[in-house]
Amino acid sequence: MVTSPGGGPSLPRLLLLNMAACGGELGFASVTTIAPTLLRRSNFSETAMSLTMGIGPLLALLAMPTLGRWSDRCSSRMGRRKPFLLGYSALLLLGISCLTGAAELSAATAGLLSAETILLLSVVLCTFTAQVYFNPYQALISDICRSEEANSRGFSVFVMLVNMGSIGSSLLFSWNWFSDTVLTSQHITFKVIAVFITLQTAVTLISVREPPLLPPPLAPPTASDTASTNSDDVGYASDSEQGSPLIRVRGRRLAVLRHGGAGIGGTISSGLDGRRILRRLLITPLQTTARLVGQILLWPYQIFREVYDAPMVLRRLFIVDVLSWTALMSFYMFLADYMGQAFGGRAEDPEGSEGRAKFDAGIRIGSRGLLIDAVAGSLFSLFCAPLLTQRLGRRGTYVLCLSLFSVSMMMLPLTSSVPVIYLLCTVMGCGYAILGTIPNSLVTLYHYQPKIFFADKPSSESAGLGENFAILDMSYCLASILPSLTLGYLVDTFGMPQLYLLLGGLLGVVSAALATTLIYRAEDMPSAVKPPSPPPEMTATPLELVSSPPPAPSIRTSEALV
Repeated sequence: MVTSPGGGPSLPRLLLLNMAACGGELGFASVTTIAPTLLRRSNFSETAMSLTMGIGPLLALLAMPTLGRWSDRCSSRMGRRKPFLLGYSALLLLGISCLTGAAELSAATAGLLSAETILLLSVVLCTFTAQVYFNPYQALISDICRSEEANSRGFSVFVMLVNMGSIGSSLLFSWNWFSDTVLTSQHITFKVIAVFITLQTAVTLISVREPPLLPPPLAPPTASDTASTNSDDVGYASDSEQGSPLIRVRGRRLAVLRHGGAGIGGTISSGLDGRRILRRLLITPLQTTARLVGQILLWPYQIFREVYDAPMVLRRLFIVDVLSWTALMSFYMFLADYMGQAFGGRAEDPEGSEGRAKFDAGIRIGSRGLLIDAVAGSLFSLFCAPLLTQRLGRRGTYVLCLSLFSVSMMMLPLTSSVPVIYLLCTVMGCGYAILGTIPNSLVTLYHYQPKIFFADKPSSESAGLGENFAILDMSYCLASILPSLTLGYLVDTFGMPQLYLLLGGLLGVVSAALATTLIYRAEDMPSAVKPPSPPPEMTATPLELVSSPPPAPSIRTSEALV
């Protein structure tokens, strides 16, 4: 594997690795841009439209922790992360196909499913995939780029190519694609998007060499197996020539695999009984359905427990990430729809009317604003963010960029000048560039030094990267749900589309204030949760040890109140 002078993969290698991220964001940004308009044109109200946009993130929120654990423990020959990247890309292509062919699919089913129902289901599928798509990607980058410099470079390239996907989407949708000409029809546009997604996913899957996760030979676990931690993800080195094709797992999981294998064999040998097979066929689906309903009803408590059981550093990062991503998603999800209404347009007006023409013109202005935001974000993540981080540190860069983004967002509804709108979108480009790099780098830092950062929750030291990133991705899911559940209803109630941006900017200001409390270095850890210092070497004589007073009692780390 070609490496850069600072260690880790070279820039060309990172570009190939992140190609699928570019294709995925191209699809997600396109769906996010056009889905609200398609729903509004299908007679969905503002409330119904925003609720529809929130169903997929809600389902992803329920599935995210489980999918993250599956990614850590996947034993496919393709590796741990690549099967999930392939599956999520396939789901995205399916959702896009249904989104653009809702009317044709309705006719093919002889009206069994209406075009509105197919449109709703396709939006839910696309928004669900958008939430879970990048979890294995984040874990894969952290698997490959382990040093701080390589990790920062890897996520900077990741953010740059994600922004390139947004740029491609904005270029496709910023022109008068609503016209009836063939070259600008939505069917042609989404077919081009599907081709790009397929090609870029293939490039990533071919360029990444990821050894499979296989159980070791059955042997009694040694002391080193049971005492090992995940500070190096034992025996695992993605995309590394030194990586062994046989990946060893921890002793604790070895016992699970051994007993699980025996259990599976026993089930196969003893499951040939006809009554047992019939019972499994009838009862298992009912149990699965009941479990799913229970998860949906208890999802607020599940989220609370998942976050509450996480280490203190991840809890703080989760709260800041929820607020900042809610602000960012309010901007991405509703900017185009807001611009359509701000310039006097109405999506409900008939085709060819003045209200529809103004709405389409506002949509194009909003799409160009998103295009400018994506270009500025790409340039910022590649050139400005590393320099700012060197001069101001992670804390100063994170707080400054969140503040600039939030203030600019709150200024958008106060102006009707198109050049000023484009200027504010340029400044806001730093928002995603920072949210896509610094939180991911912090999770990687925490994961590879668990003795320091997870001292308050020793049980979290055995968690994999996918499971740790799932905590962060849950904030992204919540950030997509909260605007969908609240902003559409508020806009419908008060008739003020400006609330989309004003409330989002306010949450961004709060997140910038709370970002000052995050843990950016080992020295920032509170003394109450720092790991105990190793005992000093014994240099005193036995007589001095006998005559010395006993040490004062100390509070154990596990008993400290965080």
